[in-house]
Amino acid sequence: MPFISKTQYKLFKVAFLVFCLGIAQFSVYYVVGRKLINAFPSKSKAIFRKAAPVCVGCCRRNSNIKQVRNSAMGLQQTAKNYGNELDDLAKQFNLPAPYLKALVTLECSGMKRFNPRFERHVCLRLKQVKAGKHGKYEHVTKRHLSDATDEAIENLATSWGPFQIMGYKCVELDIKIKHLRGDSALYWGVKWIDEEYGNYLRQGRFKDAFHLHNAGTTFPRNGRPRTYDPNYVRNGLKYIYYFD
Repeated sequence: MPFISKTQYKLFKVAFLVFCLGIAQFSVYYVVGRKLINAFPSKSKAIFRKAAPVCVGCCRRNSNIKQVRNSAMGLQQTAKNYGNELDDLAKQFNLPAPYLKALVTLECSGMKRFNPRFERHVCLRLKQVKAGKHGKYEHVTKRHLSDATDEAIENLATSWGPFQIMGYKCVELDIKIKHLRGDSALYWGVKWIDEEYGNYLRQGRFKDAFHLHNAGTTFPRNGRPRTYDPNYVRNGLKYIYYFD
């Protein structure tokens, strides 16, 4: 008996042909696009869009679809994993719960398990403070780092918990870093938010609040955010609408 039927063989040939045509089309767009970019570097973006409209359009659509799916999943996970506790903390600190939930969605996608983020430039600055090359870094002085090991400084230069609060913030909160990354991380995160920019939230200045949390300053007057993700504030405002 044949390994596959004639019908299956024909279907396989058609599928393989379509696959080859797709690869060939992409290759042509890529080669033509690269040649045009090399020939006209100042107009590379416009030329490439004209040379490969299908590829560029498909990539963007796929990226947008993936982003929407991830956002929807993050909103659901936040409501499931943190919703009730954030409602209670919002009442305790007189803060808007929709903002806190939106922030958790931005920072950890509502997940219970996530990787902390190490900030190399912060670590370098803290080591310079310990060495006496700088007077302080925010509230952290040489006195706070006198007996700190390299590992301890790295922990201070890492963001922890659902709100991704930087480890060195434990100094101004007068707590140990384990409180920012343990079971009480949500409480101490909300407490830091309340002390740092709670008044902005009570005034409904959510745009400034999101920018403060991520970039350390209120939203720039020129309208250009300084956040790592340029859509950070915009997405946060959308998420507030979802939880409101």
